[in-house]
Amino acid sequence: MDDIPEHLRGRTVRWERAAAVALAALVAIGLWLRLRGLSAEGFADDEVHKWLAANRYLKGIFSGDDVEHPMLMKWLIAASIGIGSHFGWAAETMTRLPNALAGGASVLVVALLARRLFGRTAALISAALTACSVTLIGYQRVAKEDTLLGLFLMLLLWCMAEAKAAADDGRDPRRWELYGAASLAGMLASKYFFFLTPIPLVFYLWVRRESRWRVPPRRWLQLIAVAVAFWVCLNWSPFLPSTWEYAKTYTTGQQTVHGSLFFMGRIYHNLLEYALGGTPPWFYAVFTAVKLAPATFLCALVGLGFALVQRRPAHKLMLSWVAIWFLVHSVSGSKWGRFFISVLPAFLIFAGAAAAAFIERL
Repeated sequence: MDDIPEHLRGRTVRWERAAAVALAALVAIGLWLRLRGLSAEGFADDEVHKWLAANRYLKGIFSGDDVEHPMLMKWLIAASIGIGSHFGWAAETMTRLPNALAGGASVLVVALLARRLFGRTAALISAALTACSVTLIGYQRVAKEDTLLGLFLMLLLWCMAEAKAAADDGRDPRRWELYGAASLAGMLASKYFFFLTPIPLVFYLWVRRESRWRVPPRRWLQLIAVAVAFWVCLNWSPFLPSTWEYAKTYTTGQQTVHGSLFFMGRIYHNLLEYALGGTPPWFYAVFTAVKLAPATFLCALVGLGFALVQRRPAHKLMLSWVAIWFLVHSVSGSKWGRFFISVLPAFLIFAGAAAAAFIERL
């Protein structure tokens, strides 16, 4: 049993031709569902600010509103405008295109992560669920940063799993560590969710006793420096004095006009400063139960149960992801459905792993 994927040892199993063709088809389906009719609905309020900010970027102006969000998405929208304006694309299409493409890429990244953790069959099932998830499709068709955050977070987790496997196999893990640092930079250049950064550290400390993977303090400092360097290159607006002035009003709630949420028949305060006095801590538990298809939800519960009982290295990575995400977001006073898309793939991978285990026992 030493060669099972959950132990994160050795090289990842190859796709083989049939599986590769199936995965390519799933990515294509995922892209089609996310790209089709992107301009069918008009702008939401937040998307207008993204559109205006991206147009200012094209003129070399990096101040104004929306500076509470990092620059990466607006860079991508600016590039989309630079291309799409020559072809007469609708403003909504140009603004939403980067997210839709990232959503399609997330199908591939889910497959790569699930294959490393649980094998090829689990990867294909997880990718199929990701490609067709109505919740993911809906949120990945709007211009909000959560799609990019989730994509880079999954890349970071994949790099961590590969680094652990490489070290235990006698290979050099430093390449994967550097890729992980770059992924972390991309994650934080997408959204300022710094509280998710402990996920890789918790995983590393959890598997340290059973692994030969060692990251000395000096190496941690090097990786942090790499991540910071990439982050600054992608997102230097926090160093502008105009951003500091804007942040003073934003952090005190003066920029917010949508600080409430209707949940289970009641309207709750939904701003960060309300903490446990805002939207209830069980909001995301309910969200998980109602936003997954019943069969997917049951399989995800089975997969989560396996992880809690067996606690192999792959399970520890998944549990680190889910536990920290839920801990932080449950106590926060600000809860929005779109935040969930950075952890939703975890449940789809749990479901894929459980379904694959059932198939293998037939």
